[in-house]
Amino acid sequence: MSYIGDFDNFSFRDNFCEFTGSDNASSAFALMGRKTAGIFHSIAVACSDTDSEYLLCAFTAGASEGGADIFICNNTPLPALKYASSVTGFECSAFITGGKNPKISFFYGNGFPVPDLKMTAVMNCTPHKESHSLGKISSATGFSDIYTAFLLRSCKLAEPLPLKAGISCGNRHIRSLWLQFFNDCDDTLIFQISDDGQKVNAYCTELGFVSYDRLVLAYAVMLWKKGQTVWLPECFHFSAEETARKNGYLLKKYNPLEEIPVEASSQRFLADALYLCLSLAPTKDSFISALKDIPAFTSARRELPASLGENAPYNKSIVEKGGRIIISQSGNNRISLIAQAYDTETASELCAQWTEKVRKLSSCNNLFQRDR
Repeated sequence: MSYIGDFDNFSFRDNFCEFTGSDNASSAFALMGRKTAGIFHSIAVACSDTDSEYLLCAFTAGASEGGADIFICNNTPLPALKYASSVTGFECSAFITGGKNPKISFFYGNGFPVPDLKMTAVMNCTPHKESHSLGKISSATGFSDIYTAFLLRSCKLAEPLPLKAGISCGNRHIRSLWLQFFNDCDDTLIFQISDDGQKVNAYCTELGFVSYDRLVLAYAVMLWKKGQTVWLPECFHFSAEETARKNGYLLKKYNPLEEIPVEASSQRFLADALYLCLSLAPTKDSFISALKDIPAFTSARRELPASLGENAPYNKSIVEKGGRIIISQSGNNRISLIAQAYDTETASELCAQWTEKVRKLSSCNNLFQRDR
Protein backbone atom coordinates (compact mmCIF):
# COMPACT_ATOMS: atom_id res chain seq x y z
CA MET A 1 0.00 0.00 0.00
CA SER A 2 1.45 3.34 -1.05
CA TYR A 3 0.70 6.35 1.16
CA ILE A 4 0.71 9.77 -0.49
CA GLY A 5 -0.36 12.13 2.29
CA ASP A 6 -3.21 13.84 4.15
CA PHE A 7 -4.93 16.90 2.75
CA ASP A 8 -8.33 18.62 3.06
CA ASN A 9 -9.93 15.98 5.31
CA PHE A 10 -8.75 13.10 3.08
CA SER A 11 -5.98 10.55 3.43
CA PHE A 12 -4.53 9.69 0.03
CA ARG A 13 -3.15 6.19 -0.60
CA ASP A 14 -2.86 4.10 -3.74
CA ASN A 15 -5.78 5.03 -5.98
CA PHE A 16 -8.27 6.08 -3.31
CA CYS A 17 -8.95 8.93 -0.93
CA GLU A 18 -10.42 8.15 2.48
CA PHE A 19 -12.40 10.81 4.34
CA THR A 20 -10.77 11.45 7.71
CA GLY A 21 -12.79 14.46 8.91
CA SER A 22 -15.30 14.32 11.75
CA ASP A 23 -18.19 16.01 9.92
CA ASN A 24 -19.14 17.88 6.73
CA ALA A 25 -18.42 14.92 4.47
CA SER A 26 -20.62 16.42 1.75
CA SER A 27 -18.57 19.64 1.63
CA ALA A 28 -15.33 17.64 1.54
CA PHE A 29 -16.59 15.44 -1.31
CA ALA A 30 -17.77 18.50 -3.25
CA LEU A 31 -14.31 20.05 -2.90
CA MET A 32 -12.74 16.76 -3.99
CA GLY A 33 -14.98 16.86 -7.07
CA ARG A 34 -13.69 20.34 -7.95
CA LYS A 35 -10.08 19.25 -7.42
CA THR A 36 -10.59 16.16 -9.59
CA ALA A 37 -12.13 18.33 -12.33
CA GLY A 38 -8.90 20.33 -12.34
CA ILE A 39 -7.06 17.22 -13.60
CA PHE A 40 -9.71 15.19 -15.46
CA HIS A 41 -12.24 16.71 -17.86
CA SER A 42 -14.61 13.74 -18.03
CA ILE A 43 -15.49 11.43 -15.13
CA ALA A 44 -17.77 8.39 -14.82
CA VAL A 45 -19.17 8.08 -11.28
CA ALA A 46 -21.00 5.41 -9.27
CA CYS A 47 -21.51 4.54 -5.61
CA SER A 48 -21.67 1.34 -3.62
CA ASP A 49 -25.25 1.68 -2.28
CA THR A 50 -28.09 4.12 -1.62
CA ASP A 51 -26.47 5.26 1.63
CA SER A 52 -23.61 6.70 -0.45
CA GLU A 53 -25.78 8.63 -2.91
CA TYR A 54 -25.57 11.92 -1.02
CA LEU A 55 -21.77 11.77 -1.33
CA LEU A 56 -22.05 10.94 -5.02
CA CYS A 57 -24.31 13.98 -5.50
CA ALA A 58 -21.85 16.21 -3.63
CA PHE A 59 -18.86 14.95 -5.64
CA THR A 60 -20.80 15.27 -8.92
CA ALA A 61 -21.88 18.84 -8.13
CA GLY A 62 -18.33 19.87 -7.29
CA ALA A 63 -16.84 18.21 -10.39
CA SER A 64 -19.48 19.75 -12.67
CA GLU A 65 -18.94 23.15 -11.08
CA GLY A 66 -15.24 22.66 -11.80
CA GLY A 67 -16.02 22.17 -15.51
CA ALA A 68 -15.80 18.37 -15.88
CA ASP A 69 -18.41 16.36 -17.76
CA ILE A 70 -19.95 13.74 -15.46
CA PHE A 71 -21.56 10.43 -16.37
CA ILE A 72 -23.49 8.89 -13.47
CA CYS A 73 -23.75 5.10 -13.72
CA ASN A 74 -26.75 4.09 -11.63
CA ASN A 75 -26.89 0.63 -9.99
CA THR A 76 -23.38 -0.18 -11.16
CA PRO A 77 -20.83 -2.16 -9.09
CA LEU A 78 -17.17 -1.18 -9.37
CA PRO A 79 -16.13 -3.81 -11.97
CA ALA A 80 -18.95 -2.70 -14.25
CA LEU A 81 -18.13 0.99 -13.66
CA LYS A 82 -14.58 0.45 -14.84
CA TYR A 83 -15.88 -1.23 -17.98
CA ALA A 84 -18.44 1.56 -18.48
CA SER A 85 -15.65 4.10 -18.30
CA SER A 86 -13.78 2.37 -21.11
CA VAL A 87 -16.92 2.12 -23.25
CA THR A 88 -17.91 5.75 -22.83
CA GLY A 89 -14.36 7.01 -23.32
CA PHE A 90 -14.26 8.98 -20.07
CA GLU A 91 -10.81 9.85 -18.77
CA CYS A 92 -11.47 8.71 -15.23
CA SER A 93 -13.94 6.76 -13.13
CA ALA A 94 -14.67 7.46 -9.48
CA PHE A 95 -16.33 4.92 -7.21
CA ILE A 96 -17.73 6.22 -3.92
CA THR A 97 -18.15 4.04 -0.84
CA GLY A 98 -20.04 5.27 2.23
CA GLY A 99 -20.15 3.93 5.77
CA LYS A 100 -18.05 4.99 8.75
CA ASN A 101 -15.01 5.76 6.57
CA PRO A 102 -16.27 7.04 3.19
CA LYS A 103 -13.79 6.93 0.35
CA ILE A 104 -13.39 7.57 -3.36
CA SER A 105 -11.50 5.12 -5.56
CA PHE A 106 -10.07 6.49 -8.81
CA PHE A 107 -9.39 4.56 -12.02
CA TYR A 108 -8.34 5.46 -15.54
CA GLY A 109 -10.62 4.68 -18.46
CA ASN A 110 -8.59 1.51 -19.05
CA GLY A 111 -9.67 0.15 -15.66
CA PHE A 112 -6.29 0.49 -13.96
CA PRO A 113 -5.89 2.54 -10.76
CA VAL A 114 -4.85 6.16 -11.17
CA PRO A 115 -1.13 6.09 -10.20
CA ASP A 116 0.45 8.02 -7.34
CA LEU A 117 1.90 10.79 -9.51
CA LYS A 118 -1.51 11.68 -10.91
CA MET A 119 -3.18 11.28 -7.52
CA THR A 120 -0.63 13.70 -6.10
CA ALA A 121 -1.62 16.16 -8.82
CA VAL A 122 -5.28 15.82 -7.73
CA MET A 123 -4.29 16.30 -4.10
CA ASN A 124 -2.31 19.47 -4.85
CA CYS A 125 -4.78 20.92 -7.34
CA THR A 126 -6.18 24.34 -6.44
CA PRO A 127 -9.69 24.64 -7.92
CA HIS A 128 -10.56 27.80 -9.79
CA LYS A 129 -12.95 29.99 -7.87
CA GLU A 130 -15.10 30.35 -10.97
CA SER A 131 -15.34 27.94 -13.88
CA HIS A 132 -15.80 29.33 -17.40
CA SER A 133 -18.46 26.69 -18.08
CA LEU A 134 -20.23 24.04 -16.05
CA GLY A 135 -19.69 20.41 -16.98
CA LYS A 136 -22.59 18.37 -18.32
CA ILE A 137 -24.17 15.74 -16.09
CA SER A 138 -25.59 12.63 -17.77
CA SER A 139 -26.82 9.35 -16.33
CA ALA A 140 -27.60 5.84 -17.51
CA THR A 141 -28.47 2.40 -16.18
CA GLY A 142 -27.76 -1.07 -17.46
CA PHE A 143 -23.97 -1.03 -17.45
CA SER A 144 -23.93 -4.18 -15.34
CA ASP A 145 -25.75 -5.96 -18.18
CA ILE A 146 -23.34 -4.51 -20.75
CA TYR A 147 -20.40 -5.65 -18.64
CA THR A 148 -21.71 -9.21 -18.25
CA ALA A 149 -22.39 -9.36 -22.00
CA PHE A 150 -18.77 -8.36 -22.60
CA LEU A 151 -17.55 -11.15 -20.31
CA LEU A 152 -19.69 -13.70 -22.15
CA ARG A 153 -18.21 -12.60 -25.48
CA SER A 154 -14.61 -12.42 -24.26
CA CYS A 155 -14.29 -15.55 -22.10
CA LYS A 156 -14.49 -18.86 -23.91
CA LEU A 157 -16.71 -20.84 -21.57
CA ALA A 158 -16.63 -24.59 -22.13
CA GLU A 159 -19.78 -25.30 -20.09
CA PRO A 160 -23.21 -23.67 -19.86
CA LEU A 161 -23.75 -21.11 -17.11
CA PRO A 162 -23.66 -21.07 -14.20
CA LEU A 163 -20.27 -22.72 -13.78
CA LYS A 164 -19.65 -24.94 -10.77
CA ALA A 165 -17.92 -22.97 -8.01
CA GLY A 166 -18.73 -21.50 -4.62
CA ILE A 167 -18.76 -17.73 -4.10
CA SER A 168 -17.82 -15.90 -0.89
CA CYS A 169 -18.08 -12.10 -0.73
CA GLY A 170 -19.30 -9.62 1.88
CA ASN A 171 -20.60 -7.18 -0.74
CA ARG A 172 -24.03 -8.27 -1.96
CA HIS A 173 -23.69 -6.33 -5.24
CA ILE A 174 -20.37 -8.00 -6.13
CA ARG A 175 -21.70 -11.37 -4.99
CA SER A 176 -24.78 -10.95 -7.19
CA LEU A 177 -22.54 -10.13 -10.15
CA TRP A 178 -20.43 -13.27 -9.70
CA LEU A 179 -23.53 -15.44 -9.20
CA GLN A 180 -24.49 -14.71 -12.79
CA PHE A 181 -21.55 -16.92 -13.75
CA PHE A 182 -21.04 -19.36 -10.84
CA ASN A 183 -23.70 -21.46 -9.11
CA ASP A 184 -22.35 -21.24 -5.51
CA CYS A 185 -23.20 -24.93 -5.05
CA ASP A 186 -19.72 -26.46 -5.13
CA ASP A 187 -17.54 -26.55 -2.01
CA THR A 188 -14.60 -28.18 -3.84
CA LEU A 189 -13.78 -24.87 -5.60
CA ILE A 190 -14.57 -21.59 -3.86
CA PHE A 191 -13.72 -18.03 -4.92
CA GLN A 192 -13.24 -15.53 -2.08
CA ILE A 193 -13.76 -12.02 -3.48
CA SER A 194 -12.82 -8.76 -1.77
CA ASP A 195 -15.68 -6.39 -0.97
CA ASP A 196 -14.70 -4.05 -3.80
CA GLY A 197 -14.39 -6.92 -6.29
CA GLN A 198 -10.81 -6.05 -7.18
CA LYS A 199 -9.00 -9.07 -5.74
CA VAL A 200 -9.89 -12.74 -5.43
CA ASN A 201 -8.40 -15.78 -3.73
CA ALA A 202 -9.50 -19.35 -4.30
CA TYR A 203 -9.75 -22.56 -2.34
CA CYS A 204 -9.66 -25.89 -4.11
CA THR A 205 -9.69 -29.33 -2.48
CA GLU A 206 -6.94 -30.54 -4.82
CA LEU A 207 -4.70 -27.47 -4.40
CA GLY A 208 -5.64 -25.89 -1.08
CA PHE A 209 -5.51 -22.09 -0.74
CA VAL A 210 -4.66 -20.24 -3.97
CA SER A 211 -3.73 -16.57 -3.59
CA TYR A 212 -4.65 -13.80 -6.02
CA ASP A 213 -1.02 -13.54 -7.15
CA ARG A 214 -0.95 -17.24 -8.02
CA LEU A 215 -4.11 -16.77 -10.11
CA VAL A 216 -2.45 -13.88 -11.94
CA LEU A 217 0.70 -15.89 -12.61
CA ALA A 218 -1.36 -18.84 -13.86
CA TYR A 219 -3.00 -16.56 -16.42
CA ALA A 220 0.39 -15.11 -17.34
CA VAL A 221 1.67 -18.62 -18.08
CA MET A 222 -1.34 -19.16 -20.37
CA LEU A 223 -0.33 -16.06 -22.33
CA TRP A 224 3.34 -17.06 -22.38
CA LYS A 225 2.47 -20.44 -23.86
CA LYS A 226 0.77 -18.56 -26.70
CA GLY A 227 4.01 -16.68 -27.34
CA GLN A 228 2.83 -13.37 -25.87
CA THR A 229 4.77 -10.86 -23.78
CA VAL A 230 3.38 -10.40 -20.28
CA TRP A 231 3.51 -7.16 -18.26
CA LEU A 232 3.44 -7.33 -14.47
CA PRO A 233 3.93 -4.67 -11.76
CA GLU A 234 7.45 -4.32 -10.36
CA CYS A 235 6.29 -5.40 -6.90
CA PHE A 236 4.84 -8.70 -8.16
CA HIS A 237 6.22 -11.87 -6.57
CA PHE A 238 9.74 -12.73 -7.77
CA SER A 239 8.56 -16.22 -8.77
CA ALA A 240 7.25 -14.67 -12.01
CA GLU A 241 10.77 -13.56 -12.97
CA GLU A 242 12.21 -16.98 -12.23
CA THR A 243 9.41 -18.73 -14.13
CA ALA A 244 10.03 -16.51 -17.17
CA ARG A 245 13.79 -16.97 -17.00
CA LYS A 246 13.64 -20.77 -16.72
CA ASN A 247 11.22 -21.12 -19.65
CA GLY A 248 12.45 -18.33 -21.92
CA TYR A 249 9.22 -16.34 -21.56
CA LEU A 250 9.05 -12.61 -22.26
CA LEU A 251 8.30 -10.63 -19.08
CA LYS A 252 8.27 -6.86 -18.75
CA LYS A 253 7.72 -4.85 -15.58
CA TYR A 254 5.99 -1.53 -15.00
CA ASN A 255 5.90 0.83 -12.04
CA PRO A 256 2.26 1.03 -10.83
CA LEU A 257 3.05 4.33 -9.08
CA GLU A 258 3.68 5.97 -12.46
CA GLU A 259 1.84 6.10 -15.78
CA ILE A 260 1.09 2.55 -16.92
CA PRO A 261 2.30 1.57 -20.41
CA VAL A 262 -0.43 0.97 -22.98
CA GLU A 263 0.79 -2.60 -23.50
CA ALA A 264 0.29 -3.33 -19.79
CA SER A 265 -3.11 -1.68 -19.52
CA SER A 266 -4.36 -3.70 -22.49
CA GLN A 267 -4.00 -6.91 -20.44
CA ARG A 268 -7.42 -7.00 -18.83
CA PHE A 269 -6.68 -9.84 -16.41
CA LEU A 270 -4.60 -7.42 -14.31
CA ALA A 271 -7.58 -5.15 -13.64
CA ASP A 272 -10.60 -7.46 -13.73
CA ALA A 273 -10.80 -10.30 -11.18
CA LEU A 274 -14.01 -11.78 -12.62
CA TYR A 275 -12.54 -11.87 -16.13
CA LEU A 276 -9.43 -13.53 -14.67
CA CYS A 277 -11.38 -16.32 -12.96
CA LEU A 278 -13.73 -16.97 -15.87
CA SER A 279 -10.70 -17.35 -18.13
CA LEU A 280 -8.97 -19.74 -15.72
CA ALA A 281 -12.00 -21.79 -14.72
CA PRO A 282 -14.26 -22.53 -17.69
CA THR A 283 -14.14 -25.98 -16.08
CA LYS A 284 -12.72 -27.13 -12.77
CA ASP A 285 -10.23 -29.42 -14.57
CA SER A 286 -8.89 -26.49 -16.61
CA PHE A 287 -8.48 -24.46 -13.42
CA ILE A 288 -6.49 -27.19 -11.70
CA SER A 289 -4.38 -27.74 -14.82
CA ALA A 290 -3.52 -24.03 -15.08
CA LEU A 291 -2.46 -23.85 -11.42
CA LYS A 292 -0.31 -26.96 -11.68
CA ASP A 293 1.84 -25.18 -14.29
CA ILE A 294 3.15 -22.63 -11.78
CA PRO A 295 5.27 -22.96 -8.64
CA ALA A 296 3.79 -22.64 -5.16
CA PHE A 297 4.74 -19.37 -3.48
CA THR A 298 3.50 -17.09 -0.75
CA SER A 299 3.78 -13.64 0.83
CA ALA A 300 3.51 -12.39 4.39
CA ARG A 301 2.43 -8.85 5.24
CA ARG A 302 2.79 -6.83 8.40
CA GLU A 303 1.77 -3.29 9.34
CA LEU A 304 3.61 -1.44 12.09
CA PRO A 305 3.94 2.09 13.46
CA ALA A 306 7.28 3.50 12.33
CA SER A 307 8.90 6.46 10.60
CA LEU A 308 12.02 5.98 8.45
CA GLY A 309 12.38 9.53 7.15
CA GLU A 310 12.39 10.96 3.65
CA ASN A 311 15.31 8.85 2.38
CA ALA A 312 13.79 5.50 3.34
CA PRO A 313 13.88 2.70 0.72
CA TYR A 314 10.13 2.79 0.14
CA ASN A 315 8.72 0.60 -2.66
CA LYS A 316 12.14 -0.93 -3.26
CA SER A 317 12.89 -4.64 -3.43
CA ILE A 318 15.46 -5.95 -0.96
CA VAL A 319 16.77 -9.40 -1.86
CA GLU A 320 17.23 -11.72 1.09
CA LYS A 321 18.25 -15.36 1.38
CA GLY A 322 15.24 -17.34 0.29
CA GLY A 323 13.06 -14.36 -0.49
CA ARG A 324 12.50 -10.66 -1.00
CA ILE A 325 11.31 -7.76 1.16
CA ILE A 326 9.29 -4.74 -0.02
CA ILE A 327 8.91 -1.76 2.32
CA SER A 328 6.27 0.91 1.73
CA GLN A 329 4.71 3.75 3.64
CA SER A 330 1.09 2.85 4.36
CA GLY A 331 0.05 5.85 6.43
CA ASN A 332 1.25 8.75 8.53
CA ASN A 333 4.10 7.16 10.52
CA ARG A 334 3.05 3.69 9.42
CA ILE A 335 5.08 1.11 7.49
CA SER A 336 3.95 -1.90 5.48
CA LEU A 337 6.30 -4.90 5.11
CA ILE A 338 5.76 -7.56 2.46
CA ALA A 339 7.96 -10.67 2.57
CA GLN A 340 7.93 -12.83 -0.55
CA ALA A 341 9.13 -16.43 -0.48
CA TYR A 342 8.34 -19.90 -1.80
CA ASP A 343 7.09 -21.18 1.56
CA THR A 344 5.13 -19.76 4.47
CA GLU A 345 7.83 -20.41 7.07
CA THR A 346 10.50 -18.41 5.21
CA ALA A 347 8.09 -15.54 4.50
CA SER A 348 7.11 -15.36 8.19
CA GLU A 349 10.76 -15.40 9.31
CA LEU A 350 11.71 -12.62 6.90
CA CYS A 351 8.74 -10.56 8.03
CA ALA A 352 9.73 -10.96 11.70
CA GLN A 353 13.39 -10.11 11.01
CA TRP A 354 12.56 -6.97 9.06
CA THR A 355 9.95 -5.88 11.56
CA GLU A 356 12.71 -5.71 14.14
CA LYS A 357 15.09 -3.94 11.71
CA VAL A 358 12.48 -1.33 10.82
CA ARG A 359 11.71 -0.67 14.48
CA LYS A 360 15.42 -0.11 15.21
CA LEU A 361 15.80 2.16 12.17
CA SER A 362 12.72 4.10 13.21
CA SER A 363 14.07 4.53 16.75
CA CYS A 364 17.40 5.83 15.43
CA ASN A 365 15.63 8.18 13.04
CA ASN A 366 13.51 9.63 15.83
CA LEU A 367 16.61 10.23 17.99
CA PHE A 368 17.97 12.73 15.48
CA GLN A 369 14.76 14.60 14.73
CA ARG A 370 14.69 18.19 15.92
CA ASP A 371 12.32 19.15 18.71
CA ARG A 372 9.23 20.89 17.45
